[in-house]
Amino acid sequence: MDNSVRDLAQEAIAQCVSSVLHSRRTVRAFKPQAVDRKLVEAILADAATAPSGANIQPWRVYVVAGKVKEALGDALLAASRSGTMPAPAHFPDPLPEVFRARLQDFGARYYASLNIDRTDAAARARQSERNLSFFGAPVGLIFAIDRRLKPHSWIDLGMFAQNVMIAAKARGLDTCP
Repeated sequence: MDNSVRDLAQEAIAQCVSSVLHSRRTVRAFKPQAVDRKLVEAILADAATAPSGANIQPWRVYVVAGKVKEALGDALLAASRSGTMPAPAHFPDPLPEVFRARLQDFGARYYASLNIDRTDAAARARQSERNLSFFGAPVGLIFAIDRRLKPHSWIDLGMFAQNVMIAAKARGLDTCP
């Protein structure tokens, strides 16, 4: 293969990858149709090419769908409403100002897009609860890592999760991490 053909092929690959990366969005509304198990397996196989320190591949993925996913969502919602499930602390308190401003901007745009007033705590809580049922996605993936591992392994898990989202989008499936 001469250099000009190789360069054209490389550019086509770069454009394809760029297109997938730029088209990936966090989606919180899904069609109810099932996703074929072989498609999920192919996505996970591609995602497993993520780099990991010393190739330990520290992630575990639990795939749930159908009645199992519904039962899990119901149990999570019940635990959340009963107060037996601690609320996750996503951010430090206090959150540095630059990040707090971004978070507030996102929250304002997100809830406005759903016609939920900023002061309507009940409606905001109902929307947040949709996380617990995977926003109605037909498949839920639960990522896990051994708690004894250190931050460099958490980065490995993050790269794996990103690969899942990219591999899904390349196959026409949207995700919500």
